[in-house]
Amino acid sequence: MSYCSIGDLRRYLQFTPIKVNSDKIDVQKIDEAELEKIIIPKPKKYKRKIGDQREEIGFIAEELPELIRHRNGYDLKALVAILAWKITRIEELLGKNSR
Repeated sequence: MSYCSIGDLRRYLQFTPIKVNSDKIDVQKIDEAELEKIIIPKPKKYKRKIGDQREEIGFIAEELPELIRHRNGYDLKALVAILAWKITRIEELLGKNSR
């Protein structure tokens, strides 16, 4: 089982700084129905088998949706993008209900 946390970006997470659109090819919109189906599991508390035995909070890579997984970990950029979309969607729904 691969353990991933925000505490160790260099080894466990795929992280790419934000880049301008001109650096990208084959840019496609993600269907909102597909985004709606994505369920992010609850974070876990754990200690690593090797190295520092401090308690960490993070996700278990195998429990995350396939769209977010990357090699032996997960793509933090994809996770942030999906969470940002979900927050925006919640704000839209709450805004409609409060009127």
